[in-house]
Amino acid sequence: MNRVIVVCLSFLLLFASCRGSVSALGDLQKSNEDLTRRVKALENQQLEADKQLIRHDQALHAMAERLREMENAVNKIQIGPTR
Repeated sequence: MNRVIVVCLSFLLLFASCRGSVSALGDLQKSNEDLTRRVKALENQQLEADKQLIRHDQALHAMAERLREMENAVNKIQIGPTR
């Protein structure tokens, strides 16, 4: 009889620990899903920031080209009347 009680208590303890492991596993899965969503959001923000940086870089290059063109025009005007 004592052996049956010990075996039953062992099974109950095993079941209780497994149930705790299952809930811990569920918590880990929820945490993993939450972290996955956060990483995806950060990746999307990074992608948008990179696109904006490219647009600003292109605008800066266009402005630099326009500035060179204006400097060349001014230089031509300044050099032109002296001849």
